[in-house]
Amino acid sequence: MNNLNLKEIRKKLRFTQAKMAEELGLSLRGYQNWEQGDRKIPKTAIETVNRLLDNNKKSYKNTQTAYYEKAGVKFDLNDAIKLIFDNIKEAEKMPLMQMYKETIEQRAIMEEREQMYQKMLKSKQKDETQD
Repeated sequence: MNNLNLKEIRKKLRFTQAKMAEELGLSLRGYQNWEQGDRKIPKTAIETVNRLLDNNKKSYKNTQTAYYEKAGVKFDLNDAIKLIFDNIKEAEKMPLMQMYKETIEQRAIMEEREQMYQKMLKSKQKDETQD
């Protein structure tokens, strides 16, 4: 893992440098040294970063039900979509079904890209530990 990867991972996690430093048990300056490439990132820190990524991925996947809140009222989006879908004309359903299908396909593509990215990271880490 190099400094560029560390910065990308931090941004993916939506962490500030201070938050990432805290998660890694470092001072802000110590973390900045890693991110800027001034210091080598220890193997234990790489393992911690991988754990953070795994936890982030699990929490994302565990959010199966999406909610929308307006004026203090919370709606289950799946129920709202079903209600809307049940109350529209048959001819209007086809474009919605097509959009839904495209959304599912795009999500699958994004998940595939994420898996490829993770494999690339692991490969780079393996290469760096062999050096």
